[in-house]
Amino acid sequence: MKKFSKFVVKARIPVFIIFLILIAVSLYFIPKLKVTYDIYELLPKDIESIKGMNILNKELSHGAELIILYKTDDPYLVESLVNNLKTLPFINSITYIKDYQDISVPIELWDKGTSDWFKDGYFKIVVILNANETYNKEIESIKSILPEGASITGNDVISNELADHFAGSVEKYFLIGVLLVLIFLILTFPRIWGPIFIIISMISGVIINIAITSITKTEVYFLANVIVSVLQLAVTLDYSLFLYHRYIEGRGKLDKELAMEDALTKMFRPILLSGLTTIAGFFALTFGRLSLFNQAGWILTRGVAISILCSFLFLPSLLLIFDKVVVGKEHGVVPLSLGNIGKYISKYSYIFLIIFIIISITSYFGSKKVELVYDVTPFLPNNLESIETLETLRDVYGERDSFYLISKKGNEDFLNTIKKIKEMEGVQDIIHYSTILDPTIPIEFLPEDVKNRFIGENYEVCFIYSKYSPNEEKGIELRERLKDFINENMKGEFYFTGESILLSDLGEIAENDYNKTSNISFYLILLIIGLGFLSIFSPFILVTVIKSAIWINIAYYLLINLKTPFFIPALLNTIQLGATIDYSILILSRYQEERKEGLSPTEAASESVKWSSHSILTSAGTMILMTLPSALMSDIKLVNLTMGSLARGAFISSIVTLIFLPSVIKVFDKLIKLLSIGLNKKEV
Repeated sequence: MKKFSKFVVKARIPVFIIFLILIAVSLYFIPKLKVTYDIYELLPKDIESIKGMNILNKELSHGAELIILYKTDDPYLVESLVNNLKTLPFINSITYIKDYQDISVPIELWDKGTSDWFKDGYFKIVVILNANETYNKEIESIKSILPEGASITGNDVISNELADHFAGSVEKYFLIGVLLVLIFLILTFPRIWGPIFIIISMISGVIINIAITSITKTEVYFLANVIVSVLQLAVTLDYSLFLYHRYIEGRGKLDKELAMEDALTKMFRPILLSGLTTIAGFFALTFGRLSLFNQAGWILTRGVAISILCSFLFLPSLLLIFDKVVVGKEHGVVPLSLGNIGKYISKYSYIFLIIFIIISITSYFGSKKVELVYDVTPFLPNNLESIETLETLRDVYGERDSFYLISKKGNEDFLNTIKKIKEMEGVQDIIHYSTILDPTIPIEFLPEDVKNRFIGENYEVCFIYSKYSPNEEKGIELRERLKDFINENMKGEFYFTGESILLSDLGEIAENDYNKTSNISFYLILLIIGLGFLSIFSPFILVTVIKSAIWINIAYYLLINLKTPFFIPALLNTIQLGATIDYSILILSRYQEERKEGLSPTEAASESVKWSSHSILTSAGTMILMTLPSALMSDIKLVNLTMGSLARGAFISSIVTLIFLPSVIKVFDKLIKLLSIGLNKKEV
């Protein structure tokens, strides 16, 4: 380690230049980062519903499905709009009122069945685009020819408008967060330039990490991009703080080169261990099948590793090159400590332990009752035109479920299955060439437009329409009945898919991911802490305290009766655990240090709070301030709820650790010593 320290000190100028080049190159690649806003992009590519949608796109050229809502009482205006739409080269098919009703007949004489296409003064037009990678240009072209009173919605329209709405937001939230953290550090640190160089070194790590994601052409879900950009700096700032404090301490009696060598040598192990516990929490996310978890896990894991390198290489070069200003004049600081509160905590430790147990049990059961939501639409901004159109569509027409049944060509069971499904209770309609034309007509004699709509080179499709909404009990029951019936009656290659089936799969996979990632992070961190402290019992205490903070955080949504996006519990059980477990480690380390110096359990508990509170509050403060801008400023509930949860998590973890952990450690002092290696088993 000493050789590495000497190398870093001697090579500070080349290291500084290399990092400047890396930052410049990274800034070039960051604008090329691919970001997706489509929730269904989170699903694994190997599940049946996604395979079916891919076949629909590639084989049958069935691309984005859009809905135009046109407020008018003149059906000929609707026909004129449809004729204009048909001139666009990327249109696959259009379905509207004229396909079901002679529009020359007065509206008041129309059949009741037309209420699916005209109701309360609104005409509905369903437009299917040809399959493509993206639909931005196509959507803008359609919007440009929409008359007054017409608006468009659909998953791809919403994603397109959300991308425009959110453009530049990540950079804004990040810069405001950095500014808040910098002000916070300047107010709590006696020297101004130290915090500035610390922030610069950590920002460089974030920039390099995002650039690597861009270079590898990874398409990142927009929420994962926010989480990674903000959290990497928030959770890794401690590493630079550790090194800076040790360097400043050494500069009081050594020259700058020896002080840095000493700081690097002494802080290598603590920073590495701190980084490993954080990595363990983030790495657990990589075992998730949903790309939100998987992407965030890998990018954050890599980001922590890069930030550790920045702490060991770039920050030392900055501090050594600009040493004169780093060790410059001191100024007054805002005190950041709990003072003598630790005395009361240790004195009444059994009372605090009982309170902790009650809160933990209550919050655990509360966290299990939080209602999770898998459709993210309610968490998107209401001022998006596509969201307003979607709400109007649901108010006027209701929310009817629909499905695609895709089969390999030549499947003898397909037509029989369609006939039987049409007779099932709850099925409103089935659209297939056999239901439109005489099913005995050979495929080669079908009209070209019909053939293109339903038949591809290797597959054919039928559209199934439900009488119910996807979320009502009857709708869920019908979906399950259809799944079972199709599986029983069809052989060979077939796929049953649709938006509600994708959401159902999303929920099922998310639940499995939650259990898997939570367990992996729990056991990984237990192992790392157990090896670090050479103890069997201590890891369970430390992890349980942070887990209690996580349960409180999740149960908060039950307390305020707010539905929660499905991914928040999984993120908290990995990210909050990995990012704040250091608070507990710091308290226990200080407690054991004081016990070895001969203090009693009561005195050691008090001192651990006194001397650890500044570091814990500083760490929690940086995480809160980094996540606060996006939590407060974003009008996308998906963003502010997620980032608000992480900010609240840092606050709750710091309070629970400082208030309750010392009491727990004191009460179980003898058991901790008994089940640890290297601690004096006799009473001190």
